[in-house]
Amino acid sequence: MRGAARMPVTRAVWQAVMSAALAAVAGCDEPPDSPRGRVQGFITVIGVGEDDSAWQSLRQAAESRADHYPPLSVRTVAPPARSTEAQIRLVRAAQRGGARGICVQVDQPAVLLRELELVRAAGIAVVTLVSPVPSKLPFLHSGFDAAAQGAALADLTAEAAGRRGLIAFVQASGPNPIDVQTREAFARRMTSHPSIQVLPGMDHDGNLRDTQARVDACAERFPRLSAWAFLDRRLLDGAADAVLRVPPTESSARFVSAGLSPLVRQRLDDGACFAAVEPDYEHIMRHGLDLCATMAQGLLVTTKVYDAPLIVTRGPR
Repeated sequence: MRGAARMPVTRAVWQAVMSAALAAVAGCDEPPDSPRGRVQGFITVIGVGEDDSAWQSLRQAAESRADHYPPLSVRTVAPPARSTEAQIRLVRAAQRGGARGICVQVDQPAVLLRELELVRAAGIAVVTLVSPVPSKLPFLHSGFDAAAQGAALADLTAEAAGRRGLIAFVQASGPNPIDVQTREAFARRMTSHPSIQVLPGMDHDGNLRDTQARVDACAERFPRLSAWAFLDRRLLDGAADAVLRVPPTESSARFVSAGLSPLVRQRLDDGACFAAVEPDYEHIMRHGLDLCATMAQGLLVTTKVYDAPLIVTRGPR
């Protein structure tokens, strides 16, 4: 299964991969008479990291449309592991290499803001993917309705709990608009399930060890929980030693997840996961490329923001 067994990335390997990635973005190794060399321009799609399952879906969708926008071609690149700093280097390399458009999967909007504004000011089309990057002059964006995701997660958690009992949840604590809208919508919707008692949310600030300790303490204190909800998809997305360990319970409690990583798919199959909610990443990528290609060719963009549908995947009853 994709991502089931990843080896640690050493510094030497990481540097080699990044050097190759930067060269690929710049396109310096292609002869003028190659098929790519004859293309008049290109769009670069930049992911958050090869260890991110959402990027895998976005990349596949982008590669399937590589020749869909003549005379523009589509190239994809990402750091070997999640790194916004490495993304910034790839954005700069794409700009130096002559990209006419850049689509960026966003994980930390505030870190990317200045770099993307500089790229846009240079006349290059910029489209943000998945999470928006707040700016005085909004960027073209292809993502999803995070509030709808939060509400769906709440309803599924209530269903997993049998619409009664006690539930616990973990949420991302950062300022990313996707995280903010998801956790706020989850809290609002849970109030429509009055027979369920909701424990205070546990914040995940990126420190997996601390979050794991809080989750384990909660599971020990409340062994008869009716359900768990994990609102931050990054908690369960990555190598086996880099994701949250879902605690066992004495009851038949199951969990609900934002995101459908390989780990979550496994837990859906074995019945531990009740359901997962995630946006249709193929739609996000397709519409993001449509926006970027339109802008890059100097054409009028009529729809500047696109929200992809959500997909709910359920485990066995």
